[in-house]
Amino acid sequence: MKLSEIQPKFKFIALFTSIGILGLVVILIIAFSSFKKPVQPQAKPSIAPNNIVPPTKKTEELPKNVQTIKQQIVESATENKGGDLTLQKNEAFIIRYIPAPNVFMVTLLQRPAETYKSQAEDWFKKYGLKQEELCNLPVRFSLGTNKLRKENPNFSSLPKDCSGSPVLLKK
Repeated sequence: MKLSEIQPKFKFIALFTSIGILGLVVILIIAFSSFKKPVQPQAKPSIAPNNIVPPTKKTEELPKNVQTIKQQIVESATENKGGDLTLQKNEAFIIRYIPAPNVFMVTLLQRPAETYKSQAEDWFKKYGLKQEELCNLPVRFSLGTNKLRKENPNFSSLPKDCSGSPVLLKK
């Protein structure tokens, strides 16, 4: 075979090899670009966490009149579920006394949350408690639905005019 006969065949082979490599590169690019990119997590809407502030005073540290009122409230229970006492239940909120950790837990069920929070505070005050005594009794609030939590992202578990650092409620 002469060199002049091999040269045209070589050009033909080189051309098809180049087209094949180029086609393979295009296929690889398409294949890798079709993989879904990781979805960036969307920012969650602002939502109120169900936080409670632990009691700062033990029952025996409360003034005698507050201890007496607390006992009257506990004795007004309408239902006992595994030791947790239901004290008041309506469409807007549920008030329970939970012996351990010794807290009155108010779960708000409807909106406007702040209005029903205030009504629940008034329920305690009808026993003779003052607003500041609700803090140390202790009374704590939670929002009963995700919808309420979304609507009230800055909701405080403390009664009005109380201060403290919330702690995430363990479920």
